[in-house]
Amino acid sequence: MKERVDGDLKFHHKFRVTVSDCPNACSQPQIKDIGIIGSCRPQIVDVECSQCNACTDVCREKAITLDGNQNNPVIDTSLCLNCGQCIDACPTGTIKKGEPGFRVQLGGKMGRHPRLARELPGLYNEDQVMEILTACIQFYKNNSRHGERFSEIFKDADFEDISRQFTTSVL
Repeated sequence: MKERVDGDLKFHHKFRVTVSDCPNACSQPQIKDIGIIGSCRPQIVDVECSQCNACTDVCREKAITLDGNQNNPVIDTSLCLNCGQCIDACPTGTIKKGEPGFRVQLGGKMGRHPRLARELPGLYNEDQVMEILTACIQFYKNNSRHGERFSEIFKDADFEDISRQFTTSVL
């Protein structure tokens, strides 16, 4: 990067990666070049649900419903953030920890023209996250000409390419 930027490297020339282990994202992954968020997909197991509503009460996303006919909670995966709060709240053990993984967000930044990162669909294991990180850093090295932020050169088509490349092997 030093070879491509006129003058000294500034704070805004840096490539930022952050890791958060909770869905509240205190490390601000939405505004970093790459944000990694620890997650755990809830799994419904064959243990009778007491219909106590503890899981529905704790779910801020309203991703869980109880259907008296099914006797088990139903999780809407399009709404679920995989935060695991329903797992901790379930007194019967009907909702257990599924496969742990990481959510990955790409292309966020602050500054004069802020942009929130876009999230790759699915959960990824450690090796997959490292592959994504490596691919994004290589993309940045190949395409940054004057110290631009990752989000300025990482366009929608590039996001779709990375998404296709890595969602074929999601957890």
